[in-house]
Amino acid sequence: MKLVKMEMVKSVGLVLLAVSGVSLSGCNYEHSKGGSGGTLSQRQYDLGGYDQIREEILKPKCLECHAAKESPQLLTYEAVVENIRAIETEVIKDGSMPPTGALSAELQSLLKSWIDAGMPREGKSDPGKVPDPTPSAEPSPVPSMEPSPVPSMEPEIVRPVTFNFLKDNVLQGKCLKCHATGNRGGITPLDTFESTMSVDKLILPLTMGRVGDVVTDPADMMPPKKATQLNDREKLILLLWYNDGNKNDGKKKDEATTK
Repeated sequence: MKLVKMEMVKSVGLVLLAVSGVSLSGCNYEHSKGGSGGTLSQRQYDLGGYDQIREEILKPKCLECHAAKESPQLLTYEAVVENIRAIETEVIKDGSMPPTGALSAELQSLLKSWIDAGMPREGKSDPGKVPDPTPSAEPSPVPSMEPSPVPSMEPEIVRPVTFNFLKDNVLQGKCLKCHATGNRGGITPLDTFESTMSVDKLILPLTMGRVGDVVTDPADMMPPKKATQLNDREKLILLLWYNDGNKNDGKKKDEATTK
């Protein structure tokens, strides 16, 4: 009887050991899946800017149509920013795009986070990256004696973008040397909201080079080649002014022009 009991105890022990092994392996599996630090979509967004949106969403889900066949074409950062409200509505709110099926919750979260952060062109470095503990064999560089760069004093882009903000941050430096009231005849002034709105359909094609199916001849681009061109920040402000409804000091264009 003792021998039988011992064999039963051994059998029960083996069964418990097997069960505990399965439980532990399952626990380890969940731990390895979960990783560390935030949700997957938020952690992904922290590492990438527009390039990540292009690689993970636009290329596989949008550019099969919106690269040539369908309008709007979403081949550039500027084109995406220009159409971002329609993208947000159809991709995130309605789920009507892509036509092959709505994006996964993870990709929708990634896109929404990027939009809420102001649609940055550049990504961030990996906040969780562990530095290589192996010391470098190369000698330490000699510290530079040059002064540190002065932090940018450019004002933050506040939404909605108004005409005064556009004028102060874009038009004043790149357009009003020629396009000001009283300058040479035949040149439309851009120093007032009303005069700017009189040519609002021409401004984006002339400054961006392409808007939808409208392509501008390089010889007609503005500013002209000999002048200083718009930088990325200035292009973004211009696109956001259109995207926010061409507001004049907080008023929409139709409200301002009917008075």
